[in-house]
This record gives sequence, C-alpha cells and structure tokens, in this order.
Amino acid sequence: MLASCQDDLPYREPNPADTEILLKKMVITQADGTQQIRQYVYDAEKLQSVMYNDGRSETYSYTNNLLTEVRYYTNSGLVKKETYFYGDGTFVGYSANNYNLQNPASNFTQRFEYVTNGNTVTVNEFRGDETSQNDLFQVKTLNILNGNIKEVATTGSSTQYLFDYKNAPFENMDSYSIVMLARFEGGINNPIGRNINGAITNIAYTYTEDEFPATAIATGAQNYTVTYTY
Repeated sequence: MLASCQDDLPYREPNPADTEILLKKMVITQADGTQQIRQYVYDAEKLQSVMYNDGRSETYSYTNNLLTEVRYYTNSGLVKKETYFYGDGTFVGYSANNYNLQNPASNFTQRFEYVTNGNTVTVNEFRGDETSQNDLFQVKTLNILNGNIKEVATTGSSTQYLFDYKNAPFENMDSYSIVMLARFEGGINNPIGRNINGAITNIAYTYTEDEFPATAIATGAQNYTVTYTY
C-alpha cells in the first residue's frame, strides 16, 4: 500500500510510443456501478472533441499548431471557455470564462499565469469578470519530475503522485503537455498512487502489448475501474 508519494521508484523511460496509438474511448465505473463514458475524436494527433454519455462535450481549437481554445458544453449550452496563451511558442497561461446559464450575473473569469523555475511551476490564479481579473485567488505549486507532475500544492493542501514506467493513454496526443499543465495532473507515465492530504488511493493496471493501459483498478480513498480503448 502506498504510504507516501514522497518516495519514487527509479525512473525509466517508457517504450517509444507508436504515434498512431491514440485513446479513443474510456469507461470509468464507480463502486456503485455508475459509469462515465468518454469518447475522443482526433484529426491526426490533434484532439478535436470529447463526448460524454451524460450529454456533456468538449471542443478543441488550434492556431499555428498550438492549442488555443477549449470549450465545454452541457445539454443547456456553453458553460466554460478556456483561451491559452504563449510566449515565443511556450505555454505561459490561460483564461477561463465560466458561464452560469441559469444566473448569468454570477459569471466569472479566471486567469492563470505560469512561471517555471527548473522542475517547479508556480501558477497564480486571478479572478474577476471578462474584462479584468485582478484579484489573486490562490497560488498553486507544481513539482514536475521526468515528465510527470509529482505534486500539486496550495496553502494547506497537497496532492502527491507515484508513477509507473509505461506509456500514458494520451502520450501521442498533440498538445498533451499543455492540457496536463492546465488541469494540474498527468504525465508521460501513469499514476499508480495518489495521496490527497493523507487520503491514499492505489491504482493497478493491466497493459496492452504496446505498454499502454488496458484497464485500471483504483482502491483506497477512491474506488473505481477504468477500461481504455485505442
């Protein structure tokens, strides 16, 4: 059982991934039997959309081969729009417009600024309206090692991860590293342990012959199974 995510296994690169292997479907089954099904659509290696079995969806847009916008929809309409920013081709942050379709007066915008110093990324989150976001809401610190986000820390909270040596499901997806940074989780390998403020979840995988996850079983603080289709 994972006691702490501070101690890592010796690092080894995953086998080189076949660029034609892309995750097409993920089925997450909770302990109570509830299922979430996600289906992924690509143009070459660029993710174009994600569709959920509950009617939600996401669309991805690119400019000059860079991911520049992600839109999130429910059955009621657009609920969130993320716009990504770059400096000399390097990801430096993004804004997120959050839309409350029932009460537009409560709409708000987040702005995330990323500052990298070696293996540490500091993320400053500001909030406001669509015109300006000047109120510092929180600061996150990401510790990244060998292509994996090992820890996400804020004041009074910490999430730590252990990883295997195999290919992550989205290893071949274009702009995956940007999505990983924007969502504060992930890496080139698969998490086998997650420690959220002392609540520990262990994850066991089976793999395809190309060393991508085929199934996952999570036990501990969270209990669920995942099947992957490529």
